[in-house]
Amino acid sequence: MLCLSLDASSLSACAALHESGVLLAECYAQNGRTHSTSLMPMVDFCLRLAGRTMEQVGLVAVAAGPGSFTGVRIAVATAMGLAEGRRAAAVNTLEALAWQAQGFQGLICPLLDARAGQVYAAAYRDGREVLAGAALPLQEYLQSLRSLRAPCLFVGDGVRVHAQALEASGLGRLGGPNLLGLHGGAVCELALDREDSWGPAESLRPIYLRAPSAERARLEKQAHA
Repeated sequence: MLCLSLDASSLSACAALHESGVLLAECYAQNGRTHSTSLMPMVDFCLRLAGRTMEQVGLVAVAAGPGSFTGVRIAVATAMGLAEGRRAAAVNTLEALAWQAQGFQGLICPLLDARAGQVYAAAYRDGREVLAGAALPLQEYLQSLRSLRAPCLFVGDGVRVHAQALEASGLGRLGGPNLLGLHGGAVCELALDREDSWGPAESLRPIYLRAPSAERARLEKQAHA
């Protein structure tokens, strides 16, 4: 089956084509441009590079969050449009980041900067989630990792933002550049591995771990009132 994947949940954006266990084409960029202007050109580039057409795609997979609210909405809306009449799969961004580091003997710890003093973070060991994804302060996350008493590998774009604190924690090591952004091949592989998660295009939903900032501000205003 030909799988097309999309991601715009963090600072980077990507698209990829995967078929029969082979990554046919992948486009990845962290160029500061709005993902809404980058994502479709990436899809077109991958199709041309692989010599495929959209009509041949059987599954559209999207990294549906957590992550940037705007980026997640862009990716999910784009995937819904492309998946019309096809099967679709929503992939957890944190799980896909951890998937890229398979083979590490310890805790794979994906984290994304959530701003407002928080990170989106989780922990995986041997492909199993051992700390559920959450939006929480970095030090609270690190304390939870200490209780698991295992070496950690930190991955995801939150590593760049919080490198000093992560190194000071002494919990493990920071992933290299290839593990700090999410690549489309991992999104395809994870989606293809979870056939029970496939559904129609309209079943795609963003994965949010907290309310958008505007909604949080409205609730705080109501509470003070």
